[in-house]
Amino acid sequence: MPIGQFGTRNAGGKDFASSRYIFTNLNEQTRMIFPEEDQPLMNYIVEEGLSIEPDYYVPVIPLVLANGVEGIGTGWATYIPQFSPIDLLNNIRRKLRGEQMRRINPWYRGFTGSITLNEDQTSFVVEGKYEVLNKDTLVISELPLRKWTRDYKTFLEELA
Repeated sequence: MPIGQFGTRNAGGKDFASSRYIFTNLNEQTRMIFPEEDQPLMNYIVEEGLSIEPDYYVPVIPLVLANGVEGIGTGWATYIPQFSPIDLLNNIRRKLRGEQMRRINPWYRGFTGSITLNEDQTSFVVEGKYEVLNKDTLVISELPLRKWTRDYKTFLEELA
């Protein structure tokens, strides 16, 4: 559970609070991802005579696909978009039943734009939403992913 100012879409997360003002607690959904029944199977780290945490966790869904990841290593760059936990669970169930898994599109909670597979079948096109009210007015209701309100507003003002 995020408690505090972790940043907003307005500034792309760059308006986060100092670390002394942000806190986290376990979410009630944690046990759905890391079942309590798995705990006896874990290898727990002991520090100063106290068992503190397992040396690694084993989630029931691939969190790298649910959360997405972006980063750079020596000579390599990685970008994995986020996918719906429901779609991931459905594909895991298909795999366990010996069925063919289905291609799934990236998914971002609360995003109302569109994410469609490109013609090349290897990439996705992400679009926001807008409506033309008249020849002088355009209403943008959703920016594309990774476009931030403040930056886009500056871009539009420079066009005027």
